Amino acid sequence: MWIGLAKNQHPKGEVGVLKEIAPEIELGRCFLTIEYENEPYIGCLYVKYSAFCKQLCGLLQHHIGDTVREIGDLDVSDTF
Repeated sequence: MWIGLAKNQHPKGEVGVLKEIAPEIELGRCFLTIEYENEPYIGCLYVKYSAFCKQLCGLLQHHIGDTVREIGDLDVSDTF
């Protein structure tokens, strides 16, 4: 969802840069803020299990500043 002030760029695909993580582990959700063409967008990941939510948010925390494409290309098979 666009939360900016200028113009919604309607991003599509794996675009933008991860700027912030706001976990709500006990509720099984993690809010992500990205920036695309100087405009902020927010999204939410819903995770069924709080332990996995905590791991996922921790992993993403280490990738603030990375592009969404770089994060999507991560090999996490040995992480969880």
